[in-house]
Amino acid sequence: MKTRSKEFLQGIDPVILISFGLLILFGLVILQTASSVVSFLEYKDPYHYFLQQLIKGVIPGIILFILFAKTPYQWLRKVTFIGFLIILCINCLVFIPSFATTVNGATRWIQIGGFSFQPSELLKLALLLYLAMLLAKFKKSINIPSTLFFVLGVIGLSVGIVVTGQSNLSTGILLTGISGGMLFQSPLKLRYLGVLALVGIVGAILFIRLEPYRWERAVIYMQGQEQDKTDKGYQIDQSLIAVGSGGLMGVGWSQSRQKFLYLPEAKTDSIFAIFGEEAGLIGIIILLSIFTVTILRIIWLSANIKDDFARYILIGAATWLSLQIFFNIGATIKLIPVTGVTLPFISYGSTSILILCVLFGIIANISTHRK
Repeated sequence: MKTRSKEFLQGIDPVILISFGLLILFGLVILQTASSVVSFLEYKDPYHYFLQQLIKGVIPGIILFILFAKTPYQWLRKVTFIGFLIILCINCLVFIPSFATTVNGATRWIQIGGFSFQPSELLKLALLLYLAMLLAKFKKSINIPSTLFFVLGVIGLSVGIVVTGQSNLSTGILLTGISGGMLFQSPLKLRYLGVLALVGIVGAILFIRLEPYRWERAVIYMQGQEQDKTDKGYQIDQSLIAVGSGGLMGVGWSQSRQKFLYLPEAKTDSIFAIFGEEAGLIGIIILLSIFTVTILRIIWLSANIKDDFARYILIGAATWLSLQIFFNIGATIKLIPVTGVTLPFISYGSTSILILCVLFGIIANISTHRK
């Protein structure tokens, strides 16, 4: 048994392996305490969401991690195109009422055979892999207008389906950010990057202005204080109370007051606030340190890999994690308006955990080819 374990671990970067294990463990522990109240109220079982995450997300996710960690990443280059098309078609199912599921007024989930999942999570990985293949393939011709327009068309199509079909601007911005990070590391000329950044910012502002609830969130953020404690500014107000109540050491594990229905979406969007309340500043520093070490190690790996395809995958992964962490925590402490973006590995969501495990499996395999 020890020999088999050593064979599996051989070559995989230890920092990535340890970080992955810690994030899985922290995620389960934090989710259990954050979701206990709503879990009991909805299912008469304080461990319902914890067990769902474990059974549907973590256990199969670890299996997928092992599978992708031991499978040479190079084969992905051959299937990225067909995989991207399939995932894109799956995301289009939200336009068909018989498949689409609406939650909290947003149609972002698909129901197939009693199994519900969020297709945009799959699209993050599919776009990342396909774009990595395109940038590696068109390394010398990315500045040719026809090539650049094709790459931008792939990005625009992905973002358009998510934003218009699923009314999910935050994920659209995340997809744009991941793509932008990968393009920034490509030979694309800076003047093109500047124009693309400007177009992206203008587009995001336009989509925010055209949707009333998004504009209200932006106005609340710009006002500097919540004027209506029972409506528009309620969630961010309660998040700040939760984090502020934690102090240095926290109120104690499983002792949060805000999770008793004061704070909406305690198991998903607002889970960091519950963690901050219970673990305090010290707990926050520990969690952020794990995230930071993980991202920096992925960046280090990208600088120590010869294959362009692998390098772009790592760049996209580091950008993905960085942006999603910033969007979630930034919204919690009011650095940015409320986004609805979950915290990687920590928030409830089996689809997210599965995709992140696949991503880290690919990263683990790439790490075996580092210089």
